[in-house]
Amino acid sequence: PVTLSGFDGNLAAAANNGSSIAVVFADSNGVDLLTSDTSFNNRVSKVVNGIAASGLAIVPDGSDFLVAQSDANLNDRATRITGGNPGATFALTSGVVISAASNSRGTIVFSTHGCSTIASQFIARGSTSPSSPTDLTLKGSPQTDERLVATNNGHQLTYIENHSLFTQFVDNSASAQPRTQLTTFAGAFAVTQLNGGSAVAWIDGTLAQSFKVARFDAAGNKRGSTIDVPVASATVNA
Repeated sequence: PVTLSGFDGNLAAAANNGSSIAVVFADSNGVDLLTSDTSFNNRVSKVVNGIAASGLAIVPDGSDFLVAQSDANLNDRATRITGGNPGATFALTSGVVISAASNSRGTIVFSTHGCSTIASQFIARGSTSPSSPTDLTLKGSPQTDERLVATNNGHQLTYIENHSLFTQFVDNSASAQPRTQLTTFAGAFAVTQLNGGSAVAWIDGTLAQSFKVARFDAAGNKRGSTIDVPVASATVNA
C-alpha cells in the first residue's frame, strides 16, 4: 500500500504514456503525484509542489509527463515529470487551466481568462518555453462545458456560450481556425472521434425535440450537412 497525502477531493487528473501511469491530485498543501506501472503496481507517491491548485491537468510527453496547473491568483505553470520525479517548473499564461492534450510534437494547454474566454499555448516536446497564448474566443461571455477531441491533425474544441453551441479546430501548433456556431440553443451535447476527425451530437432547441449530429474531418472541416435524427424527445449522454 501507498500512503497518500490528505486528498480533499478538489481536483485530480491522470495520464498513461504507454509504460507508466501518473495521477496528480490537489490537496490543501499543494499538488501530489502518484506513479505506477501500467498494471497499477509499483506505486510511488511524491510531492509536485506546495501550491494549491484551482485547475489541474496532466498529459504524456514522450517517456515523461507534463503537469499544468493554475493557482487561486490565476497564475498558470507547468511541471515536467521525468523518470517519475517532478522536475523543472516554468510559467505559462494567466487564467485557470481547464484542459491539456499532447501529440508527437508537444502539448497544448487550454486555459480560461478572467472574462471566461479560452486561450491556448503550445509547449514543444521536452521544452520549457511555451508559445505566446492565442485567444480562441474573444467575446466576453462565459464559455462552459468545454470538450476536446484529438484528431489526426490537431484537436477539435466544442463548448457552449450563452446556450449557443460552438466548435473550433486547433492544429498541432496551437493555431486556431475561426469558430463555427452549430446552433443557438443546445440542451446537451457529446463529442467523439470519427474516422480521424470528430463528431458532435447535440439536443437542439429549448423544447429538446430535435437531435442533430455534425461531422468534421481531421483538419476541422465539416463533412457534409448536419444530420437530423428523428426523435420525439431526446437526451444525450455519451
